[in-house]
Amino acid sequence: MAVTAKEFALIADSVYRYYADMLSSNKYSYNKLHFVNINANESIAWARSGRVGGPVMVRAANWMTHIHYEMQSPFHRPFIERVGRHFELVRFDVRGNGLSTSSQFVHNLDTFTEELEVVTKAHGAQKFVIFGVGGGGAAAIAFAARHPHLVSHLILLGAYAQGVLRSGVSAHERELLAAQAKVVELGWTHKSSFVQNMLTGQVLQEADSALYAALNEQQKLACNGAVAAGLLKANADLCAQAYVGLVQAPTLVLHSSDDPLVPFERGQALAASIPGARLEILQSRNHIPVGTEPAFDRLCECIVEFVMPHSIALNLSKTERELCALVGQGLDNLQIAARLDLKEKSVRNKVSALYRTMGVEGRSQAIIKARELAP
Repeated sequence: MAVTAKEFALIADSVYRYYADMLSSNKYSYNKLHFVNINANESIAWARSGRVGGPVMVRAANWMTHIHYEMQSPFHRPFIERVGRHFELVRFDVRGNGLSTSSQFVHNLDTFTEELEVVTKAHGAQKFVIFGVGGGGAAAIAFAARHPHLVSHLILLGAYAQGVLRSGVSAHERELLAAQAKVVELGWTHKSSFVQNMLTGQVLQEADSALYAALNEQQKLACNGAVAAGLLKANADLCAQAYVGLVQAPTLVLHSSDDPLVPFERGQALAASIPGARLEILQSRNHIPVGTEPAFDRLCECIVEFVMPHSIALNLSKTERELCALVGQGLDNLQIAARLDLKEKSVRNKVSALYRTMGVEGRSQAIIKARELAP
């Protein structure tokens, strides 16, 4: 029996409540789906996950999204889980993508920004961290400029204020883009996935086959060929240049050193055009660093350090600070157990929980972070 999007949301909500209760001691929530109507024919599907009570980070929808599939995707899930240790992460599907609905809708900067406005209003927080990736950067910039009272921080990854059609491209390049859009529209359902491979290859230069397959699958699930072609043309025609000088929020621009889709020079220019923006170079050949490369760890660290540089130390209890100090001294679990007069199993569980709070993977990272936090 087929399940409608709203019935699916009710089921997901029940699952959320179960996991939220089970995980409440660690202050984490499960992925929870919501829907908000824009008008009688169009609704936006959005999801919240991550740390309950943490700063709210809203990701501006950039490419072909599917907020349900992302939770199982090896391309998206590592970032969702890592950032979710510190933030409540809000994601949504633009109209015509994923679980959102639409009827023959054409996107542009104003519609992308409108969807951000609808989702933030539905969420209801007083302040948001706005996260724009790739083409989503233009909407993030416009939203931050239009609603400075709502934006605590602006973070841009592989982003641009102007699409390629607004950047003085040649007639040949315009024809090439038009041809690409037509191939996307007509070949989207071809069983060989050659169209998705073409697009994925522009995003990933160094990744394993599972990541390529996951991004291909997400694009197929997200929308049909006509919508995909429309999004391709809409991103190429974006222009938020009028807003870049109006951004008031502290801004972090992250860009891969060898970005295959958006050249690094465009990231440099974007950072230079936003007042007070900070540029961070990620050593990667991928448009978006993936969970299997060092640049991914640096990406996540930069985001946490930018938004809440002292949050880890402030969030630690007295007991956790004591445990953190012992970890920083390089003691193993058995030595810590002897020092605190606890069973080794108890220390092991406490150390694992401490790792999650600190946002680290394993003992070596924990030692480094503990020494950084030492008074």
